[in-house]
Amino acid sequence: MILNDVKTLIHYNPDTGILMLLPRNNDTWNKLHAFRDVRYSAEIAGHRIRIDGKMCSLSRVAYFLHHGNMPRNVVNIDGDSFNNSITNLRVVDLGWVSATRKVSTRSTSGYTGVGLRKDINKWRAQISVDGVQKHLGYFDNLQDAIAAREDAEITC
Repeated sequence: MILNDVKTLIHYNPDTGILMLLPRNNDTWNKLHAFRDVRYSAEIAGHRIRIDGKMCSLSRVAYFLHHGNMPRNVVNIDGDSFNNSITNLRVVDLGWVSATRKVSTRSTSGYTGVGLRKDINKWRAQISVDGVQKHLGYFDNLQDAIAAREDAEITC
C-alpha cells in the first residue's frame, strides 16, 4: 500500500477510532475484506499495517487520515493501541517514548535502564538519549544505580 493511496483504501472515523477497509476493484477481495474493521483483517500484523514497504502503527495511520501528515511517534494516550479515536492520539518526541517505555519482563532490577551484570556482580545504569545509549556507570548496589538513572532522566 502506498501512502498516497491510503485515503482511497481505508476510511477513518475519528470519533470511534475505527479504521475500515474500503472496497477495491476485486470482487473476491471485497467479499472477504470490504467494510471490515482493519484490526480484524488478515492484511494486518498485530497493530500495524504495511505502507510504502514499511510497517506503520494503526495509530499513525489514523493520525495521517485525520491530519494529513504522518509523524514518526504517535502514541495512544490511554495506552490502548486499539483505541485510535483522535482525542486519544498525540504526537510525542522520541525522548518521551524512551522515557515512558515499560519495564521489560526480562529486567533483573524492575527498573528501566538498570540491570545486573552477573559477570562482574555490579548494577549497570544506562539511558537512551536521542537514540544513542549512554552508559551511566556500574554500581555496587541497586539503589545507587536507580538514583543515577533517575538523575540522568532529569538532566538528559
